[in-house]
Amino acid sequence: MKISQMKDVLGIAHKSQNAVHMIGEAGIGKTEIVKQFAEDMGYHCEVLQLTVMDTGDLIGIPETVEVHGERVTTWAKPIWLQRVHKANEEGKHVVIFLDELGRASIDIRQASLQMVLEGKLQEHSLGEVDGLKSLIVVADNPADDYDSAEFDAALEDRFITLDVEASVEGWLKYARNKGILSVITDYIAEYPEKLLFKPEDTSEKGSTPRAWEALSRILENTPKNSPIIFNLITSKVGKTVGANFYNFYNNYVKIVKPEDIMKIIGTDLGTEEKQRKAAKKLSKTTQKIEAISAQELAQKMMSEAKKGNIPHEAVIVYVASLKHEVGANIAKSWKEDETDKDYFYNEFVSNQPNKWYVKELVKASAQ
Repeated sequence: MKISQMKDVLGIAHKSQNAVHMIGEAGIGKTEIVKQFAEDMGYHCEVLQLTVMDTGDLIGIPETVEVHGERVTTWAKPIWLQRVHKANEEGKHVVIFLDELGRASIDIRQASLQMVLEGKLQEHSLGEVDGLKSLIVVADNPADDYDSAEFDAALEDRFITLDVEASVEGWLKYARNKGILSVITDYIAEYPEKLLFKPEDTSEKGSTPRAWEALSRILENTPKNSPIIFNLITSKVGKTVGANFYNFYNNYVKIVKPEDIMKIIGTDLGTEEKQRKAAKKLSKTTQKIEAISAQELAQKMMSEAKKGNIPHEAVIVYVASLKHEVGANIAKSWKEDETDKDYFYNEFVSNQPNKWYVKELVKASAQ
C-alpha cells in the first residue's frame, strides 16, 4: 500500500477501535504520515521512540502509597501518559505512536502488548473521548532488516497490519508543502526510482525520503560553489545516487521551469485562437517531458498562477500542450485532490465556462 493512503486507514482504524501496524523501509515517512493524520484531525499525537526507552520511561516506576491504612505498591504515571490524559481532558482524541516496536527490548514489547490487548498500562487507562479509546499505531522496518523481531500471533491478531511503501506522487506533494528545494523535487520527478534506493552493495548508503528532506536543509545552507558540497550530498543519499544528483544539481538551469514556459507562450492569451497557437508551439518542448515531471511542473504553474505571477490561462495552455493521457491524468488529479479541486472548479469550471480549454480539461478529468 502507498503510504499516502495510510491517513484513510488510520481514520477507519480509530472508528473501528483497531490498532494499526505499519511495516515499511526506514525513512519513507511512517512517523510523518501519523503526525499529519493527527494534525488534520485535531488529535493529540504522542510519539514513543521505543528503541531509546527503558522500561521506566514507558510504564513509569514503582512507588508506595497508603491505601486504607496500608502501604501498597503502585506505578507512577509516566509523563507521556500524563500528556495523553491532559489531551483527553481537553476533549482531544489521541494517537499513541509506537515507533520500531520490533527492535525494542523484550520488556518494552511485553508492556506494549498490554497496551494493545487491554488499552491500559499497569493500572492506568490509555484514555478515551466520546467512547473511543486512544488509537495505537505501530511502525516497524521489515523483519529481515535492522534485527527487527516479528510479532507473535496473539499480538498480530489485534492489528490492521499493512506493508507500506513510498509514493513518489505523494512525497512530491508533501515536499512542495514543506518547501523542499525544487532542485530535489525536480530530480525525484525525473528519476522517481531514486526516492528510495537500496544499492546492491549493502555496505553503501542508499537514499530515502527522509534523507532527501535532510539534504534540502543542507543545500539551503551551503553555497553552491562550496568545495565540500559533493561530500555533503553523498553523506545523505550515498555515493551512487549522490554522484547522479550532483551532476543534475550542477546542470539544474537546463530543467524546464514555469519561467521557461512563459518565455515560449507569452502572456497575451486572451483569445481561444491565441491559446491554441500557444499550446501547439509549447508542445514541441513539453511532449518530451516524462509524466511525473510534467505533473510536478503543472503544480508549479498552478502555484505561480495562484500567486498572480502568471495568468490562469497559461496553466491550461501548458496542460493542453502535453500528451493527451498525461494532461488527462493531471486534470483528474486536480479534480480528486482535496487541496487542488477548489482551484480546478473555481478557476477553470465556474469562472470561465465557455473557454475551449475548460471543455477539454473537464472532459479529460472524467476519463
